[in-house]
Amino acid sequence: MRLSAKRFNRMLSRVGQHLDWRRSETCPCIDPNSGSPEPGCPYCNGHGRRWFAPVASVVGVVSREIVRKYAPMEILDAGDIMLVIPSDQPVYAIGELDRVVMADRTEPFSLTRLRGTSDFIGFAPSQITAVTWIWDGELMSGAIPSVASDGSLSWASGAPPDGVVYALSGRRHPEYFCYLTLPTDRPIHGGEPLPRRVVLRRFDLFGS
Repeated sequence: MRLSAKRFNRMLSRVGQHLDWRRSETCPCIDPNSGSPEPGCPYCNGHGRRWFAPVASVVGVVSREIVRKYAPMEILDAGDIMLVIPSDQPVYAIGELDRVVMADRTEPFSLTRLRGTSDFIGFAPSQITAVTWIWDGELMSGAIPSVASDGSLSWASGAPPDGVVYALSGRRHPEYFCYLTLPTDRPIHGGEPLPRRVVLRRFDLFGS
């Protein structure tokens, strides 16, 4: 029997989901003795990894029931997902700690920041819907900020006052990092590059 990579790829392209993949590599700020990254490093923000520009791909997303058949449940968290990656997509080269943003769906987010000190978010929101803060016991609403490519927030007008904690709400695309490339994965069969399986974990948990 000979499996066909082209047929696998065509099937996954019809039912798959779109994502943006960012390849990673170790940041040279890591101390070779302690293995710890430099806090506040301008290239990795203290993560110890640098991520490159996003590359679009299409993949299959495995249901939670099927995931249980492939990976021991003790190594999985509730928010983990498994991808099946066609061999004709750029993300086929994914490695552990690479980042993935799911482009076809969004989820709500809500967080707080301190005006003038932490006007920054570590992701690109698809939409910001509200900016609120408390002033003299009253709930105030401000203008929606602009988000720069480095995640910094700025207002032309209607910004929260300096030194005030404000809440920022909206929607974002879910982001993950490659937590595990399955040891049982055998993507080559008779010379055919078959789909790969990898497990992704929420990027909020990176380094934890």
